[in-house]
Amino acid sequence: EPSGNGDDWMSKTVRTDNPAGRLYAFLQRARAANGDIISRGLAKAFGIEENNFGFLYGKLHVVYQLVDETSESLKILHEEDYLGHYEPTSTRLKELLTIPNFNAPWLAFKNEKIKDADLTSLAFVSSTFSKHMAERVVEEVRLKELHEKVKKLYDETLDPDADLDIELRRVIASALRRILDAIDDYALTGIGELDRCLKETISEVVLNPELAKSKKRIVIQYADVVLTLSFLVQIATFVRPALPPSVQQFLPTGP
Repeated sequence: EPSGNGDDWMSKTVRTDNPAGRLYAFLQRARAANGDIISRGLAKAFGIEENNFGFLYGKLHVVYQLVDETSESLKILHEEDYLGHYEPTSTRLKELLTIPNFNAPWLAFKNEKIKDADLTSLAFVSSTFSKHMAERVVEEVRLKELHEKVKKLYDETLDPDADLDIELRRVIASALRRILDAIDDYALTGIGELDRCLKETISEVVLNPELAKSKKRIVIQYADVVLTLSFLVQIATFVRPALPPSVQQFLPTGP
């Protein structure tokens, strides 16, 4: 029977195709992360720069939402038994995420707050989620390729000399920044935030018909980003995104 910091049997079987599995994976990364103080240990667990407290608070907020999303999903699936077991875990995890002193020792903090019982609870919840509400996990290489494409276009859009109307540049830059944030948070949020980005982008194209008409290079490249995003959402959700005619006209080819 597994005990201590092992949990090898769970680590190999818990899938990240659902919120409980992603929460489990984050806690395992935190448990494995080194650092002298809490802020540095968490920075390594999240894969962000040390001393960037803006990013750190943002990431902690995303994990907090993941704790609630797991509870909500159990209620939606009417899994009352699992919900009863998960509620104490939820309470403890929210206490873990409410950190009064980021300069306190990391080792003592993680050893006290990351409990085997909570990992086991998440593993069982993740198992039932994978049966009923799983999404297909997007390969890391696909996310990396999209991130590189979006970051390059985002930088070009911010260039004061960019050959594009200022208002269209503002719309595109804002959408690209949201996509970059969603990719960075993918390990925690799954496809949900990228799907939300796609829906917001579709709305913006509908509300800005000049986007569909523009032949500017930045707009054409932006359309290619939207098409790629549409493919990834379709792969992960098994659902073909509904695209209005104006959006279909905007995209380089039909998804």
